[in-house]
Amino acid sequence: MATGGPITLADVLAEQVVDDHLDVYLSVEEAESLADTAESAAIPDKRKAAVVRQAAGQIRLLVGQVREARGRAETDVDRAASLRPGF
Repeated sequence: MATGGPITLADVLAEQVVDDHLDVYLSVEEAESLADTAESAAIPDKRKAAVVRQAAGQIRLLVGQVREARGRAETDVDRAASLRPGF
């Protein structure tokens, strides 16, 4: 963003997309790698660093939820299979 100088096209575009959202499809491994890389990056701009930390935290939350759901699903399948005769 401009700091007292003239407003640039980049400034206008940055303001327009700040509240837009993306739907991104990543594997759990890709998401974890992205979060790891983002968290370890040296970002001198404080605002950008805060946004990266927030995004990495959201990625980690989603990864945890996916892993938890997968664990529950596998447990439910195992339990159902154990109740059937012949298993």
